[in-house]
Amino acid sequence: MNTSMNHTGFAVLLPTAQGWRPVPVVPRLVVGSACVPGLVDAAEVAPQHCVFEADGPRLQVRDAGPGTTRVGSADASRRPVPVEAGSVVRLGRVPLVVVQQRRDPSGWWYGVGELGSWSASMWPVLAQLALLASAACPVLIRGETGTGKEVAARTLHDLSPRAHRPLVAVNCGALHGDLLLAELFGAERGAYTGCTERRKGAFERADGGTLFLDELGELPATAQAALLRALESGEIQVLGGATRKVDVRLICATHRDLPALVAMQRFRLDLLHRIHVAELALPALRDRRDDVAGLANLWWPDGGLSQAVLAALAGYAFPGNLRELRNVLQRLQLVARFGVPDLSDLCTVLGQVPLGALGRDAEEQVQALLARSGGLDFEQLRAAGLSAQQVWRASGLPRATFYRRWRQAKQAA
Repeated sequence: MNTSMNHTGFAVLLPTAQGWRPVPVVPRLVVGSACVPGLVDAAEVAPQHCVFEADGPRLQVRDAGPGTTRVGSADASRRPVPVEAGSVVRLGRVPLVVVQQRRDPSGWWYGVGELGSWSASMWPVLAQLALLASAACPVLIRGETGTGKEVAARTLHDLSPRAHRPLVAVNCGALHGDLLLAELFGAERGAYTGCTERRKGAFERADGGTLFLDELGELPATAQAALLRALESGEIQVLGGATRKVDVRLICATHRDLPALVAMQRFRLDLLHRIHVAELALPALRDRRDDVAGLANLWWPDGGLSQAVLAALAGYAFPGNLRELRNVLQRLQLVARFGVPDLSDLCTVLGQVPLGALGRDAEEQVQALLARSGGLDFEQLRAAGLSAQQVWRASGLPRATFYRRWRQAKQAA
């Protein structure tokens, strides 16, 4: 999820028995069992505390030392260390994750690098991402199509010690045969038909940095075997040439169920064990509905969407996730008759009645449905969850006539 809004502050994600929760740094946050009992809910917390202090766009943390119980003690004068979003500060054995925060009409937004959210379901993802960034182990990013797996991979790289080296991305489903092997491992001139010059593969281009393999579940069997050998030996076999040593951090992504592919003998079990050292699972947009309004306002020019449209968008399942939401907004810009879309425009784009925009905007929904269908579609109105009274008031029909048709539609269903 790419966010271009200006940074406005910091928060710290603290581990709790229920998961993670953000605590703002405004302008100072003291964390530790000796100073704020229960703020970090874990048995491993040492009897010490640390102090986060914000100074405009900068944040620093100071170790207050063991045994101290107040910021003003003598031990509290230890030298502060600058930190930034994505940094992990450990209090004893407990990790504290620094994130960006801002307040906007959609609520509180928290983020690390390019990845951010208004939804609490993303707090564990942000924390896990920061914890994995400094590790050298392979990471498998799981999530449905359009959930932002490539953005997560870029953020992992940008927060890692390899950030100054290249990030090379390869779509495993886009190439096959010798072309795929050449893209991954390189090829000497004449290694295959059409190869007229020495070609550097993705492993070589990413040497010292990060290699991101997207759509890993589409990787054919021959490439799986070659990839496994490269990961186990640290060497690649160039097509038509010699082996070469490489040093890459591997990040893979897939929307497929890899264990199911293993059971169908379409994916190697030993390769799955090699790449599935750490996992980052991205929730679908339907599981983080608080993000719909925030992203819609972010991606729509001037954030000029009505509350009725935002509520209707939040009630739609978005099987294509963030990518589908962006496409829906782009289509709305094309069909909006007066520059700002209404519910009838949204129904036209989605091809159905979005559930969720009920209650206060029910009459407006009915009018939109009537305008779209040219009459009363009782089955559609009932499926949308509207009450008979709401529909009758907007229909303009005599009460007896309306309720007779309503009962007939209900019996037919």
